Amino acid sequence: MRAIIASNHQAKIDSLIAQDKAVESEIKSIRSVERLVRYQRDLFKLANNFVSFREFYSGKKKAIFQVGTLYLDGRSCELCIKVEDVNAHATYSNSSGVCLAYCQLERNGGAEKMSIAAAFKIGCQQS
Repeated sequence: MRAIIASNHQAKIDSLIAQDKAVESEIKSIRSVERLVRYQRDLFKLANNFVSFREFYSGKKKAIFQVGTLYLDGRSCELCIKVEDVNAHATYSNSSGVCLAYCQLERNGGAEKMSIAAAFKIGCQQS
């Protein structure tokens, strides 16, 4: 402990912190430009997925919010979305008029888990 306290490490750390603070405004500017570039790159895709739903309705490729296809009871469910809280989602989804199947998916012996809601569009009775 005495060797550490007696060493010059604190001065070196203080010097590095001072150097970081000296370029703080430049770093903020770089982050702003990076953010703007990301908006430019991703805004059109975001609008096509969450505003007009073009990618979902075109059927050419999966929309960003789709997590795959669920095959259940001889049917395929293309509208599968990731759900963080099944109980909270079920509370709001009851008024949708769509029959949803909630599934918990596991991979790698349960190390990776994900809950999804899959929408059945035909042949489902709403109670």
